[in-house]
Amino acid sequence: MVLQQTSPSMRKALQEGLLEVFCKLVRQPVAGHNLTGAIWKLACLSPRGHAPCLQEVGERACAVLGNVDRKKTVLGCGIDGPWFERIRQCLSDAQGRVRAAAAQTLSGLARKNDLVTIRELIGVLGDECPEACRAAIVAIGALTETGHDVVTQELAELLGHDCSKVRWAALEALAQTSRKGDDAVVAFLVPCLEDADIDIRTAAVDALRRVALHGDPATVRGASMLLEHRDGSVRAGALRTLSWVARVGDAEVMAKAKSCLEDGVSNVRAAALHAMAELVTHKGDVDVIARVVGKLSDSESFVRGAALESLLKVADQGDATAVPAVLELLEHPDGRVRLAAVEALGQVAPKNDASIISTVAELMEDRHTGVCCVAVQVLGHLGAGDAQCRQLLLQRRYDAEAAQPVRAAAAYVLEEGGFES
Repeated sequence: MVLQQTSPSMRKALQEGLLEVFCKLVRQPVAGHNLTGAIWKLACLSPRGHAPCLQEVGERACAVLGNVDRKKTVLGCGIDGPWFERIRQCLSDAQGRVRAAAAQTLSGLARKNDLVTIRELIGVLGDECPEACRAAIVAIGALTETGHDVVTQELAELLGHDCSKVRWAALEALAQTSRKGDDAVVAFLVPCLEDADIDIRTAAVDALRRVALHGDPATVRGASMLLEHRDGSVRAGALRTLSWVARVGDAEVMAKAKSCLEDGVSNVRAAALHAMAELVTHKGDVDVIARVVGKLSDSESFVRGAALESLLKVADQGDATAVPAVLELLEHPDGRVRLAAVEALGQVAPKNDASIISTVAELMEDRHTGVCCVAVQVLGHLGAGDAQCRQLLLQRRYDAEAAQPVRAAAAYVLEEGGFES
């Protein structure tokens, strides 16, 4: 009741405080700072408007932006007011922070498909200020209707610009504004796969992943060519794109992914594993499983992790090749590897296998608390309803020497895991 009575005065105090803060901001002599503040304030006040006591703030903002009649309030003047054009002019301001603020503000205030504003923003692509460039890309995406022919054409023309920064920004903006499966856009993007700049080639791979449909031959061909590139990050990016756009069971792409498993760059090996898991025609492919299992002993931990993740997608439960390989990892000296292995075992091991249940039960004594907790959960999953498993979980639940998270995991499994009371 007291809060309801005082809330109007609290709101007024906050408004007055905001007014005072902004007035101090306007008087600061830092170059570009006042202008940025004015832009942001207009974004907050228009076109919807706020409380009347903030009118002076709007007028001061207009005064900072340019020679605008101080008597005319910003509140409710809409996006056609004189200050709106002034904000567009700020896209050419000498201060990068002002250009960035103007681009971000226009993204929230301009009308959808406002070509005048969009073209002004396109002029900021490749800006020497990274913040302004990123803000322009986001703004173009926000203001452009997906697949707008005029914007698409103008962005596509920038793909041949002399400046690599402009080409990169145009690629990103084009990917944001294009329809999935637009053949014309794909045709614009494919030549970028052979750009002289490595950043452009990488951006083109990512853009095609977002625009091209599964099985698009131009995209598959272009990404496949990049698998021969000397830069590992480009090869890894190409594999990620192929995992999205190549058709499941594409024998040629699958063969190339398999060859990349022996790549000298670990990122490429990990990407190859994920690509194979996405493109394999069915679970239980013996050759694919064998190759994935072979990477479980990779020298890099995240490649081993990728192998475990992929194994869950390609191997059936109880697979004769996958289960022994995962069981072997349970003895790995790295606790993170053991944790990932016992998680994987819960999905590939057959249920109610006495030998495997016994092995998992031993892991409840692991020195790594995370491994203990996961082992409890896997035990409940693989031996659901089994009296022996229930007894093992009860012992862990009431073991005073066990860590609290382990006891809590056992309590949860006993309650939710289908064990008889």
